Amino acid sequence: MKKIIVLFGLVLVLLSACGAKEPTATPVDVSALQTSVVQTVVAGANKTATANAPTRTPKPTNTPVPTPTNTPLPNPLNFNGQGDNIIDFEKWDAPAVLHIKNTGGGNFAVWNYDKNGNKIDLLVNTIGSYEGYLPLDFLDKERTTRLEIKSDGQWTVEIYPLDIQYLHVLDLPGKYNGNGDDVLVIRKNPDIAQFDCQISGNFAVWAYGASGRDLVVNEIAPYSGRVILSKDTFILVITAPGSWSVEISK
Repeated sequence: MKKIIVLFGLVLVLLSACGAKEPTATPVDVSALQTSVVQTVVAGANKTATANAPTRTPKPTNTPVPTPTNTPLPNPLNFNGQGDNIIDFEKWDAPAVLHIKNTGGGNFAVWNYDKNGNKIDLLVNTIGSYEGYLPLDFLDKERTTRLEIKSDGQWTVEIYPLDIQYLHVLDLPGKYNGNGDDVLVIRKNPDIAQFDCQISGNFAVWAYGASGRDLVVNEIAPYSGRVILSKDTFILVITAPGSWSVEISK
């Protein structure tokens, strides 16, 4: 289990809401990812997980096992407003999860920027009301310090540290019903995943594990299909236009 803990970093791609650009295969530096969160996430995993981990990825030998219990979690950041606005903030130097809500009826878009004023990504780009969970700064060297909001209504933004108390979790085998963009933690080794999304629009799923990430679904819904997940998968990032479900065996 300690080998998996050292290897497992939370790597995610920033996926936009319905109508945003299609995901691209940006290289991911697995070794540079946060490990303390993974200790919490995989706490309920099988003791046999180490034997099931892929062997094709070189395993670091000199990296000490982190002790997250000695590091207090940062507090979530909360913002709310109305209409177009700019949010400047300083967060912890690690990935996070965004929870965004919007009640407007027109175009709603969210861009993130780094400290030098460079645009990083279009996180949300949709029409009308929106609610979703999105990864923030999960790619190496991304450090968001500003969000640009485009809205004709009221909105809220919550920025959570990557801890299991703030994430949606699926213990396997099991089924999860979601709605819109989401970040889902998988506990125990997965095998086959059945995805269903009957709302018209782009439906995409990225799976992340010790060996990297894999775009397992990228279709225009309605969609229903079964895919194989790597045994070391522990995070799914979903982009969906509405309600969806996943049922995973192990």
